[in-house]
Amino acid sequence: MTIPSASSAGYERLRQRVQEALDYNAESPGVEFKESRPWSSLRVKIAKTAMAMANLRDGGLLIVGRGNGHGRPEGMSSEDFADYDGDTIRDFVDSYASPSVQLAIASVEVSERLYIAIDISQFTELPVICKKAYDPDLKSGAIYIRPYVGRPRSRGVETAEDLRELLEIAAELQARKLMIQARRAGFEVSPPDRTARDLYASELGGLHGV
Repeated sequence: MTIPSASSAGYERLRQRVQEALDYNAESPGVEFKESRPWSSLRVKIAKTAMAMANLRDGGLLIVGRGNGHGRPEGMSSEDFADYDGDTIRDFVDSYASPSVQLAIASVEVSERLYIAIDISQFTELPVICKKAYDPDLKSGAIYIRPYVGRPRSRGVETAEDLRELLEIAAELQARKLMIQARRAGFEVSPPDRTARDLYASELGGLHGV
């Protein structure tokens, strides 16, 4: 499978997000740019970013083809673009990610320049963990995130606050799932008085450092 074009039906929102990110021209926790390079030289960086953005609330967007401001041409070169394949990208990311990461991949043309957009969905149940190493970039058992403070980057969990954010997202997702199941079973479910973080903290009991 090659990279589908975002000019096809169903990609309107992705095209809009790419256009907005390119217009804004700045990385953020939810947006990362990679300059045009062959797949082999970017695949590990893409996998790391995908795992980190999957652990970010609402996920993120990775755009391949945005120059880095040091004389690199804008957009994907035809040679580099031909080196990418949607299934190959998904398979490589999933070979490192547990659970798997949901990716929507499309080529987007903006101002006659071609980009590859990788839309990365937030995890649906459990945070994504790197399941094997690729020295020195990826470590087995690491949980990668995109911190909200400091320069945008993908890095491992380092602090209790990093972990709390992930636990809060997981607790909210679990609470939502339980509410849906209860409603399907015919129960009346009211919003809880306590936040998901409060509920999760009470479940942790005497554990410290979280």
